Amino acid sequence: MLFTNCVLGQVSDSIHIHDPNLPDTFYIVHENVPKSKILGNSWYVAAAYNRSACTEYSAHVGRTYGTTFASGGGFNLSMKSWGVGYSYFYTNEYNSQSISAFAEISNFFLPPGTARLDYFYDIENQSNYLRPSLGLSLFAIDILYGYSFLLNGDENLFKHVFTLRFKYFINNKNWQKDYPNNC
Repeated sequence: MLFTNCVLGQVSDSIHIHDPNLPDTFYIVHENVPKSKILGNSWYVAAAYNRSACTEYSAHVGRTYGTTFASGGGFNLSMKSWGVGYSYFYTNEYNSQSISAFAEISNFFLPPGTARLDYFYDIENQSNYLRPSLGLSLFAIDILYGYSFLLNGDENLFKHVFTLRFKYFINNKNWQKDYPNNC
């Protein structure tokens, strides 16, 4: 889309571009704009299976700021999530648990991708990890590859990680809706 005019004003919760001399004037309507983008507009619940040198099962809960954009050319969903989690993992030698915090940015439909950053603490070994991940987002399903960096401790059990994550967004009807409207 080419924007030839500047935004001239804001009417209620919509950005309004109007020039009576141009026949293709439009404005973008913003509905359900949240009061705080950090607190978001829905809840995030997820379960994941991670495969690396060990097998890991995890659950996460958090907040999501979701937006939808729909136009004549298609649609896009954008989700920015953050929260906390718990995981149980095991190898042939021992079992352990970890607690974590995460931040995630996902897009569906174009581009259908996810970027995620996890910080987690291995309770048994008292080690800290940082795991950036990238992958494919299919709205409720993520397929990710990540590499875990050992921040302290003796052995990195989670170097190369493949993740299958199932997500559910509670109250996603509260997401911000953006769409163009012709004058």
